[in-house]
Amino acid sequence: LVEVYERAAETWSDSTRFGSGIYTRGYRRFFRPEDPTGPFHGLYEAKRRAVLEFFGSRPPMKILDVGCGPGRLLAPLARSHRMTGCDISSEMLDEARRACPPDVRLVQADARDLPFPDQSFDAVIALDLLTHLPDLESGLRELARVVAPGGALVYDSSNASPWWVPAYPSYVNWRPRRLIATMRRSGVLPEWSDIVRHHHTREVRAASSRVGLRLERVERFGPPWTAKWHLWYA
Repeated sequence: LVEVYERAAETWSDSTRFGSGIYTRGYRRFFRPEDPTGPFHGLYEAKRRAVLEFFGSRPPMKILDVGCGPGRLLAPLARSHRMTGCDISSEMLDEARRACPPDVRLVQADARDLPFPDQSFDAVIALDLLTHLPDLESGLRELARVVAPGGALVYDSSNASPWWVPAYPSYVNWRPRRLIATMRRSGVLPEWSDIVRHHHTREVRAASSRVGLRLERVERFGPPWTAKWHLWYA
């Protein structure tokens, strides 16, 4: 598995243009939040439930899910809201199409350059996205651009404080040296260190403020002593 990850990282390093790299070719092999054997399965499900509950009590809205993946949020939210999903990966969108009602709009797009006019959605969701973008602030700015004034933006960040890593030994293949190497990289696996970025909460708060977002609350997901993920409501 480690060798597969390393080859994937090499593929991404060849180019970061839209239409190239691991995120457009084969990323589904690595992103499987629904797999019950995955180290973070429970946390993925908890984040998903939190977002569904947040929007479940609201009147019908026009919502964009950026980095929608296989439609884990799109399909259930489409029962009450007008949903649009976008992802850089055509294979993710193919899965989402099979999972979603036909009236859900799906668009292949790079999250750094969304093909939507300013203020065109009542709300935007971005789960498991920011950690894969090269710059936190510019990523948030592009998400905020397409939300109408007063609208909701819900996004998560992966914690750069690495003390959650020991709680998930299978994440590092039960290897002590790999555990240490991952902790030294702020919780990022060594083979992903060139393409994945974790963030401290102070970074996310500061970047959110600079792009004009007002943070309403944040939820923590992970072991009691420190979060693995933070879910931000702005």
